[in-house]
Amino acid sequence: MGLEIAGAGYRDCRFVYLFLDGQRIGTVRPGAGGTIDGDGFSVPGDTSPGSHQVTTSCQSSGRSVRATTTFMVTASSMHRSGFVTAIPQPHQISLALGDLATSAIAALLILLLFAFPYELFNSTVEENYDEIRRWFRLPARAAAVARSKARTAAFFVLNLAAAAVYGFLSPDFGLNVNSLVLLLGMFVALVVMSAVFSLPAAVVIHRRFGEWGRLNFLPGSLGISVVMVVMSRLLHFQPGYVYGAMAGLAFRSALNESTQGRLTAANWFFSLLLAIGAWFARVPVSEAAAQPDASVWWMGVEVCLALIFLWGIESLAVAMLPMRFLDGRKVIDWNRTMWAVLMFLGAFVTVHILLSAGSGYVGQTGEQVRFAVLLLFLGFGAFSVSVWAYFRYRPQRREPAPT
Repeated sequence: MGLEIAGAGYRDCRFVYLFLDGQRIGTVRPGAGGTIDGDGFSVPGDTSPGSHQVTTSCQSSGRSVRATTTFMVTASSMHRSGFVTAIPQPHQISLALGDLATSAIAALLILLLFAFPYELFNSTVEENYDEIRRWFRLPARAAAVARSKARTAAFFVLNLAAAAVYGFLSPDFGLNVNSLVLLLGMFVALVVMSAVFSLPAAVVIHRRFGEWGRLNFLPGSLGISVVMVVMSRLLHFQPGYVYGAMAGLAFRSALNESTQGRLTAANWFFSLLLAIGAWFARVPVSEAAAQPDASVWWMGVEVCLALIFLWGIESLAVAMLPMRFLDGRKVIDWNRTMWAVLMFLGAFVTVHILLSAGSGYVGQTGEQVRFAVLLLFLGFGAFSVSVWAYFRYRPQRREPAPT
């Protein structure tokens, strides 16, 4: 259900944070007289029937409660998923210069915390790749073997499997109609993004080589999906992290590195536009899905649009990491400025929309998640510097004289 919240007495608050049973569901800025009046908030989809407490606080942690009211949740065979209701809508995002600047600074910090260690680690590994392989007694690198043609049936089946894996981000995912709607919405979103993501590159390659490409899915990406879901559930990070699936169009035509980098950048700019477009298109759909006795079709379309948005912005932030085998490596080898722009956009949109004060997306994220993420950043940074320092300052080995 959609929620409307009104109150008074918040003159001393910059923001008023709204909670349902201690879980943040959104934020509203008080008016000049200290009153609040907001709509567009939602009861999380995994909320159980019964009596619940809606509270307000001037602190983002919710520790100092300013007001409390009781909200009754009744049983329903169909409801919107918490995976969807946590995503803020456009009118809930602040456009104040101070808030935009804060998100920009956070995006720059993420750029430094992510990109610099990864770039240092990646360049070090690439320079000493053969030696590192010998440490683990791995055989010498063999020439790449051409992949067989992707089968359309396997493409759809594996995308359906990926949708089922991500369905378990919802705690109430199981054998029920609500889970079926969530599954189908995710499946359609994955297929759409997989087929449409490479459209800019497909048009260029078709004009140059007369080839449209074939649908392709990398089964190994299912393992990444499982890891993301397990980590989200273990760390109580709800609604969880969605990285999508490694699927798209495969081409037989060979391209040089510069062309690959340029087309990869075009693909990601296009996917970002699709994600933002889905975010705005979700507004009227959410209004229809939040009505009593809403049609199951509205709920399914809302899931699809929400996943397209999440997939587009979260995947961009990760894909632009300058690591071997990621798209960021191709773009940075082609144009470092363009790579920095894409990396910044992915981080900025993720921070300002999903992690902003007006978002309920972080409402179910405990302190242990923030601590674990911080440790991950610092730990990988220290590890990257250590690997670089080992190869940089170790004594030079003398090559044996030729016989």
